[in-house]
Amino acid sequence: MPIDNRFLTYIAPLTELLLPCEPIETILENSRIVVIATKKPGAILTCPCCGKVGSPRGLAQPRLIRHLDFENMPVWVNVTFPRVYCPEHGHVVAKQNFCKPRCRISKAFEDLLLEMICGTDQTEMELKKQFQLKGQALARIVDRARQQLEKSTVDGFQTVDKEMKD
Repeated sequence: MPIDNRFLTYIAPLTELLLPCEPIETILENSRIVVIATKKPGAILTCPCCGKVGSPRGLAQPRLIRHLDFENMPVWVNVTFPRVYCPEHGHVVAKQNFCKPRCRISKAFEDLLLEMICGTDQTEMELKKQFQLKGQALARIVDRARQQLEKSTVDGFQTVDKEMKD
């Protein structure tokens, strides 16, 4: 794919999100963009559970993750996250901010979908068609958002209760 300034502007924040990985190649295939990313040399790897720096232990299986569109073309990131050894938690995939564990959608894309669900009158079927989503992907995003909202509401009430006791 010919690289132009618009695409370089698009991919710059993606480079930061993918840490400890970095984009190494961009491919245009079947009317979609695929960004291939792998471990950045010299990246500091931390445990996702405790945040301690661990020692590198190879790479996890490659994952194809849906990201925000670029000029009406879906962008997929084929990323291989590094694994790390933590003395407390064993071998785990290193901490990263691009997507949630075991999720096939980037956090930025998930946020966009949630914003569109809440802020528009589009139906689930219209959104699935617009963003070329298959299966129960949109329903799982809504469920995760609902669980997070319930958890934050419960946490908020617990904080208020503690303050009232003091």
